[in-house]
Amino acid sequence: EGRVPSEGDSLDRVASFLSTHHASRVSMEWVARNVGYVSTSHMNRLFRKQFGKSPYAWLRQIRMDRAAHLLSSTDHRVAQVGRMVGYKNASHFVRDFRDAFEKTPRQFHADRV
Repeated sequence: EGRVPSEGDSLDRVASFLSTHHASRVSMEWVARNVGYVSTSHMNRLFRKQFGKSPYAWLRQIRMDRAAHLLSSTDHRVAQVGRMVGYKNASHFVRDFRDAFEKTPRQFHADRV
C-alpha cells in the first residue's frame, strides 16, 4: 500500500539533498520544485519551522562544518577548501567561515596544527 508522504518526509528529503549536494551549486527553487513544493517561500517557511533555520542557513552550516573538518585534517589551501565545500568565491567563503567560527580559515587551520 502506498502512502502519501508527509510534510516532514518532504522536509527530510530537502535536508538530505542539501547534505549530500553541499559542494554543488544549489538552487532552492529547483529543490522546492523537485521535492514537490509549490513555492520556494512555502518550503522555506516549513523548513524553518521544523529545523529552526532556513534551507540556505542549513546548507551554509553543512558547508562550514565540512570546511572546518578539511582545514583541521588536511593541508589544502583555503581557496581549495572553499571550492571543495561549494564556494566559487574565496572571499565569500572566508566571510561565511569567519561568521561561523569567529576566526578566518587560515587562523582556524593554524590553531589546529
